[in-house]
Amino acid sequence: MASPSVRTKTFELDNGLRMPAVGLGTWQDDEKALEKSIIHALKSGYRLLDTAQAYGVEHVVGRAVRESGIPREEITVVTKFWGEWHHDPAKALRISLENLGLDYVDVLLMHWPWATTPKPEKASIGVSNFSQKTLDRLLEKASIVPAVNQVELHAFNPCLKLVPYCQEKGIHVMSWSTLGGPRAGEENQILHHETFTKIADAHGCSAGVVSLSWAVQRGITVIPKSSSEKRIAENIKLVTLSDEEIDTINKAQDTIKKYRIAEGIQRLKGEVDGKLALSGWTMEDFGREDAEGNCIMTADNKVSAPGYEGIPPSRSRTPALVERKKIPASLENTPAKGVPFFTPEQSPPAGTALKAANGEIPKLFTPLKIRGVELPNRIWLSPMCQYSAHEGFHTLWHTTHYGGIVQRGPGFSMIEATAVQANGRITPEDSGIWLDAHVDKLKEHVDFAHSQNQLISIQLGHAGRKASTVAPWLPQAIATEDVNGWPNDVVGPSDVPFGKDFPTPRALTLDEIAEVKRDFAAAVKRALHAGFDIIELHFAHGYLVSSFLSPTSNRRTDKYGGSFENRTRLALELVEETRAILPDSTPLADFPTPRALTLDEIAEVKRDFAAAVKRALHAGFDIIELHFAHGYLVSSFLSPTSNKRTDKYGGSFENRTRLALELVEETRAILPEGTPLAVRFSATEWLDTNPDFEGESWTIKESIEFAKLLADRGVDILDISSGGNNAAQKVKGGPEYQAGFAKAIKKAVGDKAFVSTVGSIKTGTLAEELISGGKDEDDTPLDLVAVGRMFQKNPGLVWAWADELETSIQVAHQIGWGFGGRAAVKKESAKINIPTGSTIQAIFGRNPDNLRAFADKYNVASRYDTLESILGDDEVDVVYIGLASHVHAEAIIAAAKRGKAILSEKPLTTTLADAKASLDAVRDANVFMLEGLMYLCHPFMEKVVEIVRSGELGSIRAINGHYAAQIWDRANPLGKGTIYNLGCYPVSLLHLIVQTAFGPDAIRSRTLQAAGNVSHDGGVAHGRDAALLLRLDNGLLATIQSTDSYGKDTGFVVQGDKAVMTFKTNPWLPVAGDNVLTIETYKTGETREVVVTASEDAFACQVKKARSSPPCPIQLRLASSGLQRLTVSDDLVATSHGR
Repeated sequence: MASPSVRTKTFELDNGLRMPAVGLGTWQDDEKALEKSIIHALKSGYRLLDTAQAYGVEHVVGRAVRESGIPREEITVVTKFWGEWHHDPAKALRISLENLGLDYVDVLLMHWPWATTPKPEKASIGVSNFSQKTLDRLLEKASIVPAVNQVELHAFNPCLKLVPYCQEKGIHVMSWSTLGGPRAGEENQILHHETFTKIADAHGCSAGVVSLSWAVQRGITVIPKSSSEKRIAENIKLVTLSDEEIDTINKAQDTIKKYRIAEGIQRLKGEVDGKLALSGWTMEDFGREDAEGNCIMTADNKVSAPGYEGIPPSRSRTPALVERKKIPASLENTPAKGVPFFTPEQSPPAGTALKAANGEIPKLFTPLKIRGVELPNRIWLSPMCQYSAHEGFHTLWHTTHYGGIVQRGPGFSMIEATAVQANGRITPEDSGIWLDAHVDKLKEHVDFAHSQNQLISIQLGHAGRKASTVAPWLPQAIATEDVNGWPNDVVGPSDVPFGKDFPTPRALTLDEIAEVKRDFAAAVKRALHAGFDIIELHFAHGYLVSSFLSPTSNRRTDKYGGSFENRTRLALELVEETRAILPDSTPLADFPTPRALTLDEIAEVKRDFAAAVKRALHAGFDIIELHFAHGYLVSSFLSPTSNKRTDKYGGSFENRTRLALELVEETRAILPEGTPLAVRFSATEWLDTNPDFEGESWTIKESIEFAKLLADRGVDILDISSGGNNAAQKVKGGPEYQAGFAKAIKKAVGDKAFVSTVGSIKTGTLAEELISGGKDEDDTPLDLVAVGRMFQKNPGLVWAWADELETSIQVAHQIGWGFGGRAAVKKESAKINIPTGSTIQAIFGRNPDNLRAFADKYNVASRYDTLESILGDDEVDVVYIGLASHVHAEAIIAAAKRGKAILSEKPLTTTLADAKASLDAVRDANVFMLEGLMYLCHPFMEKVVEIVRSGELGSIRAINGHYAAQIWDRANPLGKGTIYNLGCYPVSLLHLIVQTAFGPDAIRSRTLQAAGNVSHDGGVAHGRDAALLLRLDNGLLATIQSTDSYGKDTGFVVQGDKAVMTFKTNPWLPVAGDNVLTIETYKTGETREVVVTASEDAFACQVKKARSSPPCPIQLRLASSGLQRLTVSDDLVATSHGR
């Protein structure tokens, strides 16, 4: 019989928290319906609510808790954070608390297995989806035993071993999908299975209640999901089952094919050491009781796929896990890492410049680093609406459209304008991210882009008063309700239509503007969850934020309208929020009249933007753009022509920009620090070029002010477009017709943000001119060019432009080999695989004793006594050349002829003729060559550059270094040994600091003096005890001294007028471990220590850098001038004998 006492039953956890036996599980649902269900559950006696960041409904849960009237302390709230927050659970908790609007959560769970337990400031700590095997691994390292393990548990996945294991360890078990999940109601599943229906009849309850009661009697908390008030009330009224009934249910798993719920987990799989893995754990790690229900490796190495027993592995839904055989490195088709499918690894990525005909890589094809993202070139795919989605979900058209372009190597590719609210779509077939469910399809683009080692971005926006139209190839613009449009729910900053014959939009209320901001923020989070590398906010083309900016569309009298400050408020708020978390043929007369958004609706827009960002993150996008252009929602708020509001979102510049800025602020707040944020907005409405137009409009003057506000709020990329907000626009087209606006904005923001231009850029030559600048002293160079229609005409545009600029680039293996024959890719860039540290596979030397001693000491397998023998080894792909200068060129030339990739320690030869011969051999053989000093790629150097740029030292006044290595007896007779004694390492470090502090050309204006001693032994000259004095035109004095007299020692000091930086360890030797420097501030006398921990040596760092943006750090085109400087130094020191 029903037992009313279990309604209040709780389990006491080891930490003293009392966990209710039954709770309500939440999931993606209509927000109003979900809120109603939660409140009903709480009033029905529930005191446990389960949710997760990934569900996108934490804000609904928090609101329901507050509005239920139940004291907060009586309710147990459980939430989970997704895998991307494994590195920072404290921040994950802060985000959840912000979403929930609560002061604390009772239990915080890690959503998927990881190697450590989180340490949040508050809340009980638990885990989710851990098996016995993964818990064993966790407990070996963790200092905290998790209080809870939440797993999939039902009669057909009873976890008969896992539950007692957890209980023995003091870990309370929670069950998700106790009723069997979405298929529970199917024939022979739990709700209709004979085992359960017979027991249910005996107790006068439902089969679902039997399943829940079975779990609770085993000491397990259950969290059934339901939106039915009847089911919610029923599920808490458990029954007491007999021992025989419990045993019968335990055996039910043997009566049918097993079915488990976690199918979506497939997309988290990657490959680790040749085996399928989940979040870094191999399948074997999970053991027989795999809580996720995926492939299980049994003791006899046979694959067991639940529900597919007996089917041959080749036909099984999940492929067999096969131990990869050792394949010779030269023959291995290396798989891409971190994606749930096989595709060859692309390293470096397609679009990476390899060499130029004249030796100088065009700037268009040079890398660009934006926050934590580095682009291989400056060309990117501009977002282009495809009008091919279904209810916001992407289709196969999107897969082929983006895939064909991504694989050919743009710097990054941007997914089209993606709506943060359903009524923010331009057409019913627009891309959407207002639901968490949208993330999976978006993540498919992310996975493919990342499998190609490419970057991918997304543009987030709201169409505003230009919403509810049809695809542009159809004969009318308005999308009526008959074609799934929403002409009566079109919103904008004011009730100002796009044109005189257009439907009138509804002005957003302040609450609606807040909702817009929340939805932008949610969209940013989704974009991050999806894995996008860059995010753009769309503030252009007359869409929502754009229409707030302009006085022609923004007639508001509140804080979002009127002044420039007010009109830009929304755009800047969006930027700030986004940055803190961290995108003519249509008859215009047929647009619907938008409805002006209420304040409540604006708030809803903001919420939906935020939700869209979260979904984009969940899908894995690398970059996110907010679309504030082209007359869409935010764009229409910006302009006084479309924003006629009189509240805080209309009127002034401050009010009209309010929505855009709120959206940016919310988005930035969601985005991780390393995720770039982009905003597209229209620089002008092109109304100032229409002699018939009278009144105020959005112009480049306001755009410059708006751009500064965006940059101050953490927007990384300003994507400058124009127009689209007013039918009276008079566009002055032509090649690069929008570049002038972008240059004016770049001049205003400087280095605060990267600036991109778009529009009629049809040649590589034109793109290079825009990136390089220099037509005259007022020609400001831009950072990026966005390309749209030309990519549709030619998906291989990056390659075509590289050819136009006489530059070879890396091409995807599957495409590139056909243009160069077998192993052509290897000739372009040999595979360099050094995961951690450096290992030497073979060594060449002419002294047998030294060779043997070195090989024994460093465990080198192969030794060669001639250069020809090592180069003749087919297993050798890459050679590192650090020989004496008189044989350096000989080695480079020989290696190039054998098709080897070459890592050259330094540009060291005895004559310029040798240098030219070396470089000619590399070009003729078309091989990869990296030359330069390896330590410059070490993370320690990045910290040094950061400190110098920060201004902490003040103005650099002096640099002093000394170097000793006892190498005089190994000096090069033909090269006089002086290069070794002065040391290329400290000299290049000197160059690095000078160029960082004073610019790349500072080192060229110098006076150089050198002195040294030369000893003679049997007629052979040995350079020793040398010094170099360098004075720049700006007064900087630098000295480098070298000696052989007192053992290995190094030192380097940089003196500024505020502080002095002293290197406490040797930054130029290729060693692993910590590097330390100190900074002493003169004014306070305080000294702080800077420690950079590196698990890899400088050589490995150099190789990794080369793989992502070769060549590094000194580009090949500088080799000749570098060689000339060094050989001149040789002669100078040699002739200084006797001083």
